[in-house]
Amino acid sequence: MKFSPHINKISNKRKPGQRSASSFNRGDDYYKLSEPEISLLKEILSIPTFYGNEHILTRFIKDYAKGKGYITQPDRMGNVYITKGNIGKMDYVPLLNAHSDSVFRDHLELIKNNQRVDIVIDNDVIKGFHPITKKQMGVGMDDKNGVFISLMVLDKIKKGKIIFTTSEEIGMQGARYSVKRKRNEFYSNISYILALDSPAINVFTESFFDGPIFNRKSEFFIKSEKIIKKHITKPQFDHHPWTCMVQLRNYLHVQGFNCPASYYNYHTGSEYSLLSGIQTTINMCINLIKELGFKTKYELTK
Repeated sequence: MKFSPHINKISNKRKPGQRSASSFNRGDDYYKLSEPEISLLKEILSIPTFYGNEHILTRFIKDYAKGKGYITQPDRMGNVYITKGNIGKMDYVPLLNAHSDSVFRDHLELIKNNQRVDIVIDNDVIKGFHPITKKQMGVGMDDKNGVFISLMVLDKIKKGKIIFTTSEEIGMQGARYSVKRKRNEFYSNISYILALDSPAINVFTESFFDGPIFNRKSEFFIKSEKIIKKHITKPQFDHHPWTCMVQLRNYLHVQGFNCPASYYNYHTGSEYSLLSGIQTTINMCINLIKELGFKTKYELTK
C-alpha cells in the first residue's frame, strides 16, 4: 500500500511484541490458526517478490487455490482471479483483495538464485532474515500478510471471490489493467470489497485521494461497525493515498473496507508483523461476511 510519511509515523509507534489489551476482544468463537496454517503463512512470507517480479508468489497462489478446488484464472499482468462456491444469479458475494508485489529490490537477487527469506516467529512477532547474511530484511508483509489473510478467509466462508493484483506499489498497475479489461463475468455479483492492505492491528482506510470508500450512514457501515468493534475495540479510520481498492471501487461502485493486515515498519528493512493481529483480522472478516450476508449489493453513492 502507498502511504504518506505521516501515516507511516503514526502506525509504527507500537514496539515489537507490545500490544494493548483493548486492541483485541476475543470471544468463545475466536478462530485460532492451526500449526499447518502458520506454516503456510511462513511459506508465503518467505517467497521473494518485487513489482514486476511477482511470478513465484502468483504461481504458489494458483497452485494453492487449485488444490482447494477453487476456480482460478490468471491474466497477462499476473493478476490472479479466484472464485469459490456455487454463486447463483440472485447472489452477491464479497470481493477480497491483496497485492502480490513488494518494494524490496534486494528480493531480485533471491528470485534469481531461487532463495527464500528466513521467517522467524518469536513470542507473536514475525520477522524476516536474509538466508545468507542472517541479517533482518524487509519481507513484503505489505502485502503478503494480506495474501495469507485473504486465502484463510476464503477457506472458511461458503462462497466468495479474490483478486490478487500485481505492481500495486508503482501505481496500482495490475488493478488498472484488470478493470480496463472489464472481466464482467468475474466482477458480476460483487456485494462489497474487503481489501487487506492497511498497517497495524487497528487501522482502517476511510478515504483515499479521490474520496471515501464507505458511507457512515449506510446499512453497510452500521452493520459492519458492531462486528469491527467486537474484534477491535479501538478501530482507527484514516485517510490513505491509495491501494488497489481505489480502482476496484471506482469500477464496481460498491462500498468496502481496507482492513488492518498487521504489518509495521513497512517498506523498511526492520519490517515486522504480529501473528495475533493477523488472526484477529481473519476472525473479523469471517464475521463481517456472516453479518452482511449474500443477498445485498452495498452500493457506494455520493
